[in-house]
Amino acid sequence: MINDKWQSEDRPDYSRSNDVIEHPWPTPPEFPDEGAENEGIQIDALAPGTKVCVHTRNSEYWLTVLAGGHRRVTIQGGILPTVSEGRVEGATDGGTAVHTGWIEVNRSLEVLCGPRRIVTSRVCSISIEKPAAA
Repeated sequence: MINDKWQSEDRPDYSRSNDVIEHPWPTPPEFPDEGAENEGIQIDALAPGTKVCVHTRNSEYWLTVLAGGHRRVTIQGGILPTVSEGRVEGATDGGTAVHTGWIEVNRSLEVLCGPRRIVTSRVCSISIEKPAAA
């Protein structure tokens, strides 16, 4: 036997709008725009054959932009003793947020080489060598 009187008295009434307080979801920090204090490059904005030297706190990496876009590069340096093909995932602060396709000073670089994800130490400087004109 169910006691309807007991259930109706103890049950909160959510039909009134002031019983529920909605809090806004926090938003993740935004990455700076291109003109902000961190200098960086968008890898897909570079012409095929462009060479990029990335100096990190612990290593140096040499990337060459491949034709076809999609952030494809060859990369060597750091833990990669030989030239490997990879894809620049982007700049990160170590969390899950990635500024896709970017290499930025004061952020780590993420590169995917086959099944292996490489996350560098923080980038200190970036130098670019444009391909020779044909």
